[in-house]
Amino acid sequence: MNSVLVTGASRGIGRYVATHFAEQGHDVAITAIDEVELRKTAEELADLSESGRTERFLADSSEASEVRRVIEAVNDAFDGIDILVNNAGRVGPVGEFPTNDLRDWKRTVRTNLFGMVHYTY
Repeated sequence: MNSVLVTGASRGIGRYVATHFAEQGHDVAITAIDEVELRKTAEELADLSESGRTERFLADSSEASEVRRVIEAVNDAFDGIDILVNNAGRVGPVGEFPTNDLRDWKRTVRTNLFGMVHYTY
C-alpha cells in the first residue's frame, strides 16, 4: 500500500479524499489548522482502516517551517510519501474589494499559493 499525505484534511474535499485512502488500507497522514476537527478526522480514519496507519499534524500550510516539520515526520513515520494531495486552502475576503482588509488577502495568498509551493518544492 501507499503512504498518502493530505493537507487541509479536517473537512470538505480533504476529509473525503483522506477517508477514501484510509478505506483502501493506505497509510494516511493528514494536516489541518483546526485541532478539534483534525483529531476527529484522524480518529474516524483510524477506525476505517484495518491495515493502514493514520498520523495527524496540526500545521499551517502558509508557514514553510511547519510544512518542513510535517514532511520530515511523515517521511519518518511512513518511510516516504508516495502520494501528496495538496488540498489546503482558504476562501479570500468576501465583499467589495476596497472594504476588505489587506491582511486577509495576504493570508489567503500565503495559504493558497505558497502553501502549495511549500509542500511540492
